[in-house]
Amino acid sequence: MSPSPLQHKAILVRDTPPLNNLISKLNQSSTMCIDVLESLHFLTRQDLPTSLHSDTDRNLHQLLHLHAGDSADLANWMIRQQKWLGHKTEAEIIEITVLADVEP
Repeated sequence: MSPSPLQHKAILVRDTPPLNNLISKLNQSSTMCIDVLESLHFLTRQDLPTSLHSDTDRNLHQLLHLHAGDSADLANWMIRQQKWLGHKTEAEIIEITVLADVEP
């Protein structure tokens, strides 16, 4: 059975190189986001501070840097990363993870 015209258009759009590149970047960003969230969760579970004086001194940055030794994707992402989580955003994420740990 051949694809319908709508399915055919969807296949054509999905297989275009720029869109494939965008999808690949989104997938990589999602993976890096999970690494950041897991690292934040680890630090808060250990009752360790996540922030210090500068972004590169932050425990979060140091933990991600350590993990980047095992993950080429994370290492490349960290090199390209110009901005890190703001302190307010970080605090909100920590609050959400702490509440998630408390609730049954």
